[in-house]
Amino acid sequence: MSNTLFRNTCGTRIQSHFFTTRQFLTGTALLIVACLSSGCPRVLHLNYQPSNSSKGSGTVQVAPFLYASPPTGLIKQNAVEGNPHDVEALYLSQDIGKVFTDAVSKELAFSGYNVRPGEARIVSGTIEQFFLEYVAAAEQRFELLATFTVTRTDKADFTSTCRSNLKEPKDWMKSGSLIERGMKDCIEQFIRTAQAAGVL
Repeated sequence: MSNTLFRNTCGTRIQSHFFTTRQFLTGTALLIVACLSSGCPRVLHLNYQPSNSSKGSGTVQVAPFLYASPPTGLIKQNAVEGNPHDVEALYLSQDIGKVFTDAVSKELAFSGYNVRPGEARIVSGTIEQFFLEYVAAAEQRFELLATFTVTRTDKADFTSTCRSNLKEPKDWMKSGSLIERGMKDCIEQFIRTAQAAGVL
């Protein structure tokens, strides 16, 4: 007879004797449900892949984007804003400003720009909102609001704002892909707008 000790991410200790495979799987599922329902933090590891259809050329620097905190100023830099009634706290594995900055760099490089530091043309900005909530019982919604600035020595600063608001069926396993799609949508809006204005 085995004596197995489990500890979930909330710190709860569960001791059992002689688990069968079915009992183990059932227990694991119950642990996940219990953890989510008790407000445990969930950490998402994003793997952002660029795929926009815009084409450009030239060199550009991407400066770090600032993740503007909500009015309380208490949110951590990797914490995703959410509905206070949601049962879990959601975090990215890296600071949101860094994740978004890297995504902008990847999309610009994918479009054909040479992205490197020290260039006179600089793309920077602020992430005003990075929000995920569960809507009713069957839907999740991600909303992103960001302001982009292109600084050039030969032209006045250019500023544009993008907003992405996407929904999909509620599935906590797909929250990461929903966030990635929202980021992609927002960055593509910026690239199209900046190209139309002649600053990229």
